[in-house]
Amino acid sequence: MGDIRPYSRMNECAKCDSWYAFAALSASWFGYYSEAQRASGVMMLVSEIMTTSPITIHPSASLRDALEVMDSHEFHHLPVLSSQKHLIGVVTARDCRLSLRIPELARLEWEHMPQVDKLRVRDVMTPTLVTAEPDMTAQEAAKVMLTNYVTCLPVLLDETVVGIITVSDILIAFVQTMSHLVT
Repeated sequence: MGDIRPYSRMNECAKCDSWYAFAALSASWFGYYSEAQRASGVMMLVSEIMTTSPITIHPSASLRDALEVMDSHEFHHLPVLSSQKHLIGVVTARDCRLSLRIPELARLEWEHMPQVDKLRVRDVMTPTLVTAEPDMTAQEAAKVMLTNYVTCLPVLLDETVVGIITVSDILIAFVQTMSHLVT
């Protein structure tokens, strides 16, 4: 009998499995070195590594609008804000790819699909269940991402989106932290 695992978002693709394995390793290293980091003053806060003032999108925007923003700015996550500027979700490249049922999110794949004009961001976004705060450590943010199987966290100060932190930001922080501790 083959490897049978319970369903989770993590199990949907091999790329996700490899990322989560690497992220888990990173989180364990963060934990292992947390005392040394505190002693050396190398602890990184979310506010130090997040993207500030992220580009956002409205839930009534078309999927094409979201894809064009992600494509032109070369990122994979867009916080979704209501008309009152409240965070209501995140639309990711993965959300878009799955909703369009295409293996890769290359512009050539989706550019001429009629669904990109019919679907709205609200139809494909992931409702925001987890967020970060600017004063969280990178280690804490990594743990939240791993626990909740997400690749980004909108960063809120009170109820205002002030940034976004992604897996890439966490891994860059990890590499920088390790280089400080080794030297």
